[in-house]
Amino acid sequence: MTEDRRKLFADKMKKLLQKGKHWTKPNSSDTDSTKNRENLPQKMRVKKIFKQLSAVPKNRLRTAKVNDDAVANYGKYSRRRTKRDCEKIKKPQNIVRARESDKFSLDDKQKETFIKFINGVCDLGVSGLVKQYEEKIKTYKPPDHRCDAFRRNLKRNRYKDVKCLDNTRVVLKQKQDYIHANYVTSKYLLNQFICTQAPMKSTANDFWTMVMQENVRYIIMLCNIVESGKKKCHTYYPTEVGSKIEFDEITVSNTNIDLQDPATIISALKVEKNDNALFVSHVLWCKWPDHGVPSSELAPFEILKMVRRSRKRPTVVHCSAGVGRTGTIIAIEMGLEQLLHCVPLSMVELCRELRDMRAFSIQTNLQYVYIVKCLLAYAWCCGIFINTPELIPKSDIFDQEYKELIDGEGTKPVEGALTAEQIAEGIIKNITAEEFSDKKNFLPHNNASVQKRLDDGSD
Repeated sequence: MTEDRRKLFADKMKKLLQKGKHWTKPNSSDTDSTKNRENLPQKMRVKKIFKQLSAVPKNRLRTAKVNDDAVANYGKYSRRRTKRDCEKIKKPQNIVRARESDKFSLDDKQKETFIKFINGVCDLGVSGLVKQYEEKIKTYKPPDHRCDAFRRNLKRNRYKDVKCLDNTRVVLKQKQDYIHANYVTSKYLLNQFICTQAPMKSTANDFWTMVMQENVRYIIMLCNIVESGKKKCHTYYPTEVGSKIEFDEITVSNTNIDLQDPATIISALKVEKNDNALFVSHVLWCKWPDHGVPSSELAPFEILKMVRRSRKRPTVVHCSAGVGRTGTIIAIEMGLEQLLHCVPLSMVELCRELRDMRAFSIQTNLQYVYIVKCLLAYAWCCGIFINTPELIPKSDIFDQEYKELIDGEGTKPVEGALTAEQIAEGIIKNITAEEFSDKKNFLPHNNASVQKRLDDGSD
């Protein structure tokens, strides 16, 4: 409310109060009512008057007596509330994150934080990041690395060498309270995540028990049922519309499937136990090779944007072991949120913080470098490189080193591309699993330079 409009509003209210008759609640005298009002703080008196005004029919409007200062100060209190709302909207974590638009934008302070990060990682180079991972991340042990529950439940663990930390593990509210899953939270994250291993036949019921207990909204599956001829995950959810699977007291039904992108399959699931029902969205991204990285650096942001819509309900993320691909995509979100909060980002501290909650997160140096590559791709979409052209040569060198790293690792594509027919067991046919390339409208603007770089393979 502007100053002129506030004064005009105050003048109108003053005239209205001067012309109107006194109005009091039924069964109370004018004297007592006025006396009680005068004992109230000024702000409360104003609120009470407006409440009374709204309770009287418009054609019989009567008002209570009030001093001039109370009317004049109403706009003042209103302005304070509006200012707080504006400050809330302007918080860094609410810029870009909460909106549904695909456009990216950063304020000056956020751009400055991104530029500092870009200079740091580009000066270090891919070889420096690889060395950093090998020396400071690969062998890192959390301060509290107790895993007693893990040792007591070896049969419920998919891998004997991937431990589940006691201090952050999800405790099931039942006699058998163990599941290989950990909470991941951060003061910068908008969402709470649960990292877990791929369900086994013997733990599928525990998995759905956890989903209902924690009121989960999204399940992000980053592995395929079969990879390189090995079974990586039990078929724990129905893959056809109208089908259902029963796990002890829990029934999971598939109510709808979204196949708009051949590399991601989004299933709407209904989870029922006794008289309780929970609706969950299951997102399968089938283009991430085990121990490798996807071909697109912008693809993770599409999935992460989806789960940000649900801030009060946690998101479950799993691959096979629940640490490599799972840890990588969560580290991308943690790093992005920290940069948007205008806090300088250290990759070492970021990954150690994640490993303090989910042990062994980010399994390879390639995944470590991929996190940086994704954040650089995000910076390109925000126009940072275009507005700061001196960064472009550094980015070109980093891109070349990254390409050499991938070629040296010999990252294999997902076996057989895992078509939607193979994954969903006959839902659709003759659909090839194309690369999860970002759509044209995902770009923030029609800048030819950014578009060219993405088309050339730097996405």
